[in-house]
Amino acid sequence: MHCLDHKLNLVVTDFCTSEKAAVTCFNTVEALYHHYSKPAEHMRLRLIQNALGIKMKELNSLSSTRWSCRYKNCEAKISNFGAISSALEEEISENADKDAIEAKGVYASLMTGEFVVCLFVLKDILQKVYILSRYFQKIGATLGRAATFISGFLADTTL
Repeated sequence: MHCLDHKLNLVVTDFCTSEKAAVTCFNTVEALYHHYSKPAEHMRLRLIQNALGIKMKELNSLSSTRWSCRYKNCEAKISNFGAISSALEEEISENADKDAIEAKGVYASLMTGEFVVCLFVLKDILQKVYILSRYFQKIGATLGRAATFISGFLADTTL
């Protein structure tokens, strides 16, 4: 079953690197990671998350070979969207250093309707694929069980 998981990974990775909307969305996700990998910006985000009572989900770098990090990144951006936008707004309004220029660019990308819709759609699709992938990695998985699982999964799922 690991071959099926690998093939699924290749298909998702190809989609995420060839579909224009997905590429734009993941470029923004990666820009957010890069911006918040700086200690001062990361601390600002943590403080705002705490003030808003948002459970911290780390913003991670994207992997070019493992798509599951893309699902987890979409999930983290959605659950932290309010804190992220507030932290960027605060940084932009302070305009204290050169990072404020970067924050303006990231904020502009983050607040587009295309990014928000794409983020939610990609998260939903990648979550479903993540469930399939986890099934394919099970030790007892067989081709027959996988076919049954996929049929049932697709019948219960609306994309």
